[in-house]
Amino acid sequence: MSVTTNVDEKKSIIENLESNFQNIKNTLNVFIKMKKGDKIMKTTDCSNNTSYYTIGAEEWQRTVRWWHGEDRNKTITYLDTEFTSFAKFLDNVLFNMKEHNVLKYFSLALEVSRFINDILPGLYSLKETYSDFDEMKTKVDSIITTLIDYKDQVELYKNQNKNKRHPTSTMSIKRTNSM
Repeated sequence: MSVTTNVDEKKSIIENLESNFQNIKNTLNVFIKMKKGDKIMKTTDCSNNTSYYTIGAEEWQRTVRWWHGEDRNKTITYLDTEFTSFAKFLDNVLFNMKEHNVLKYFSLALEVSRFINDILPGLYSLKETYSDFDEMKTKVDSIITTLIDYKDQVELYKNQNKNKRHPTSTMSIKRTNSM
């Protein structure tokens, strides 16, 4: 019974992590196509779901941001909120990958690393957009450092476990002697 419970518990952990990652991707996708000069806007729908979008560097950008009550300080608050949550998620992925040594966690860690590769250019673009605002540059540098550290941890784990098997507790192979 305890083995089954342990397997179910691990399964629910990975399912929760995958679900959380999907939500994080939906929230942070704004950085994938972000270019220098783009600025972040926040919207909340009737179900109280938050999403972000960018507004390009156009004549009316300042007016549109003012009209919606957006400014650089709110952008820092958004970054702090979303990336603090993302950092906690990254710590959880790393912990489970190292603790359980199951291929499913490692696969998720690699998928997260690929997503980080996708959003890093957008973060650098945001930093360039606010090159005259030291607080933004410091915040973005801190976020980038955290993301790169995560990727380094995954790479280190990969190199240390290159020739080791990743046990999966949900799969068992039974041999029978049919002779």
